[in-house]
Amino acid sequence: MGQIINMQRLGRLLRWSFVTDLPYYKKSLWTQLGAMIVIFQFVNIHMGDPRGFFFNKGALTGILFYLLVACPSNSFMSYSNRKEGMRDLFVLPASNLEKFLVRYLFTIFLQMVIFFISCLGGDILQYVVGLVLGREPLGSVLWEVISSYSFHPTWSKEFFVGLMLLLWIHTLYLVGANFLRNIKWNFILPSFLLLALFIAVMVMLPDDGYGKGKVMHEIVLNHGVLIGCLLLAASIFNYFISYRLFCRRQLIGRFINTL
Repeated sequence: MGQIINMQRLGRLLRWSFVTDLPYYKKSLWTQLGAMIVIFQFVNIHMGDPRGFFFNKGALTGILFYLLVACPSNSFMSYSNRKEGMRDLFVLPASNLEKFLVRYLFTIFLQMVIFFISCLGGDILQYVVGLVLGREPLGSVLWEVISSYSFHPTWSKEFFVGLMLLLWIHTLYLVGANFLRNIKWNFILPSFLLLALFIAVMVMLPDDGYGKGKVMHEIVLNHGVLIGCLLLAASIFNYFISYRLFCRRQLIGRFINTL
């Protein structure tokens, strides 16, 4: 049967993935770079107006949230023809686990790299445009956005539950990528499912006259550890289901030419 994870096979698989996915990620880089140029130029145009900075901060936060949470839905978007791309992936000399990890981690890593390169490019361009137009340089807007956040979260029930909730949503999109054969539903169906769950929870929660936000806060304070552990267990289950769904797409058995 051979080793489930072999570093030499894994290295060859990473090189194959990079070469195969490069055209898609080049296109993604130019798309994100164009979007970032527009976002950062908005701050430059509205220099001195707090709306520009808050618009930039909200836009970057939203894009980063999408990448961290919903990025697994793009695990197979890099194939120009998904059926042929999946077939080529399955016949590679590597184990299922290696292929699964590469598709999952490689997609997230490259998307994050593209995001930060695009942000840096947009930030540099807004600085250059400001100098050319004779405005007072804004400095690094990206650094101002990063420094405006507090990166010292205290270990609390709210933080634990929030982190586990994000992880669970993240794995839900991973299940969608491996379960749904039509690419356009990879993101849409899990999103509708999350929206339906949110509406159901808000309808069922009682309103004590101070709003349902206070009720949710009390539930987290009283049962935060239990809720967080349940979300963690559900996330692990989603990882397992995603891997099994990925394995079921193999054309020949559990391993293919692993030598």
